[in-house]
Amino acid sequence: MSESGITWTLVLYSASWCLPGAPMQVIFNEVVRELAQCVPEDSFTGVVVDVDDETNRATHDPVLSDALASVDFLPLIVLYQGDIPERSAERLRLVGQLPKQRVRSELLAVVTRNAQKPAVGTAGGKIVAHL
Repeated sequence: MSESGITWTLVLYSASWCLPGAPMQVIFNEVVRELAQCVPEDSFTGVVVDVDDETNRATHDPVLSDALASVDFLPLIVLYQGDIPERSAERLRLVGQLPKQRVRSELLAVVTRNAQKPAVGTAGGKIVAHL
């Protein structure tokens, strides 16, 4: 857990058929690396979720099932405070193919604004999984 006690999980929801998903994944990976350098060590994690992957759809994990059920448009980037994608922990939702600078600035604004709020869970400063 970071020194401030706050952790963040950034999730990119996409699918192989989603044409804007490929360039957004490149932007997502770059932004995760950049933001991990702007926050205390071990407080930022990025995860890519393929919404059509049968292993994700067949999961019995209610948190992942709820998160997938909340996906209306692709690609979708959601910032969660904490290490699990719960709707109550959602802090920002970005939809569609967006410029890297906008994605980075909006995420950084939320992370900076919430620097003094209580933490939920733990995370690390890297992309940990492609689900």
